[in-house]
Amino acid sequence: AWRARWSSVRPELSWESSPTHRGLRDALIPHGPFYAVARPGSWLADAPASNPRALDLRERMIEQSGRVGVVGRQDASGSIRLRVLTSLDRGVPQIVSSLGRARGPLPRLGGLIEPGVLGVVRVSLDPVSAFDLARSGLAAKERAQLEALLMTLEREVALDVEDAVISNLTGHAVAVVYGIELPETPHDSLADLALDALTGELTREALILPVADSDRLALFLDALTQLSRGRLVRQRVDDLLQYAWFGDDGELRAGALLTPDHLVVVDSAVSFNHAIAHARAPVELSPSLSRLGLDRLLDGEDRSGLYLDADALETLLGAREREVVGPWLEPLDHVLLVTRDARPFGVTDVTIALAREP
Repeated sequence: AWRARWSSVRPELSWESSPTHRGLRDALIPHGPFYAVARPGSWLADAPASNPRALDLRERMIEQSGRVGVVGRQDASGSIRLRVLTSLDRGVPQIVSSLGRARGPLPRLGGLIEPGVLGVVRVSLDPVSAFDLARSGLAAKERAQLEALLMTLEREVALDVEDAVISNLTGHAVAVVYGIELPETPHDSLADLALDALTGELTREALILPVADSDRLALFLDALTQLSRGRLVRQRVDDLLQYAWFGDDGELRAGALLTPDHLVVVDSAVSFNHAIAHARAPVELSPSLSRLGLDRLLDGEDRSGLYLDADALETLLGAREREVVGPWLEPLDHVLLVTRDARPFGVTDVTIALAREP
């Protein structure tokens, strides 16, 4: 047997005494009848850290993690809508805010994002800050290897790689998934399936990277073409530069199209055909996709998030994969997640559209 004893919380320790908590609560209440607030920073304490730099990064993230609020409702169409508000501890040096913002809007992507795509992922941040943060998180040996690689590239191509590539990116990255290609050996776990999906092993996609100066990036790619010993091939069609990367076996591995304002990297004939059509005649997003909310994902300069057509994805899975993820996908039609900075909070809106009854 066990006994429990209620004890009162001192007023100075009560969340109700915190202006941050009250502001979070007041921002949540208008968006739904049910809300919850938690402080998950302590949950990171058990996260693995492979080296002292990673340990320092984890500790800094724990220090600056603030409260998180969640509110939910179901709209007239039956979709579940969640709003997640996050706050940082403004009293300590911040990591996340140092990632900065992307520069300028996205180009028109209606020719690449068409009805029937399986998914869209967008990330928008300052590329230089993100690269510096990623580099700082490496172990000393790995960081030295990266620096050596950059120096070798700069010596070989006679260009400042970080200037021609990293700082030349505007900070937006949009991946459009057109299909999946399952391996002969089926996945036995959700973790294995998710890992292959995240690393692009399963998906056939196009990656859009807007650039500030396409001529400067072309100089870098052209230099790589000269150094590749025939594996990277270049051709110009009007104002469009096309690159194709071949493996040792002569098989096409990937391609890229460089337009005056963005680079499109493709990994299949399907994504290449979409990229060509888009480059020749850019169009606005389809009204049917706007009605699903994808315009909210693609608008603005500070948004990130994803769209997943769960219903279409389920139909493409093999029998074993359907056993693994089918129970998660079957109730869903699509999922849309959009996150943005709306100080004093970060705002993440999640729309879960449920599958219609047959």
